Amino acid sequence: MFSFSGVVLKGTDKKNGVIVLISKDQHDKILKECASIQHVFGEPAQPIFPTWSYDASGTQEVQYYAKMLLSKARKDAYVTLIDKGTVEQIFNVRIMPYSFNQVNSGVCNGYSLYYQGEYTIPKRFRAPQGEKAEKVAKLD
Repeated sequence: MFSFSGVVLKGTDKKNGVIVLISKDQHDKILKECASIQHVFGEPAQPIFPTWSYDASGTQEVQYYAKMLLSKARKDAYVTLIDKGTVEQIFNVRIMPYSFNQVNSGVCNGYSLYYQGEYTIPKRFRAPQGEKAEKVAKLD
């Protein structure tokens, strides 16, 4: 499981996933995470990745996108993800390999990103609030 950041653009027709606008760094990060589990599969193959790039205007300004799926347990998060609009979010995701033809063949045909929830910063890294914030400010 890892996290990446992006802006939700739209939902899928079946309401089981969202399309996320990501940066080049996030695109590379997702590809690196997918490549890191490729060694598990016996035969080398060119898998389908959950990210892609697109130059719509022809001006060499490439934009990067990712498709993030929602499992049955996370279907209720669809509306909340869509409602946040143009706000950049951090998503916890899990990579799941899949195969089209033979599931047990040992060949990985592609990867899917499954949403695991919103990323929350651990308490030890959060900024102090309330009285603690005042004490920390006095120390500085």
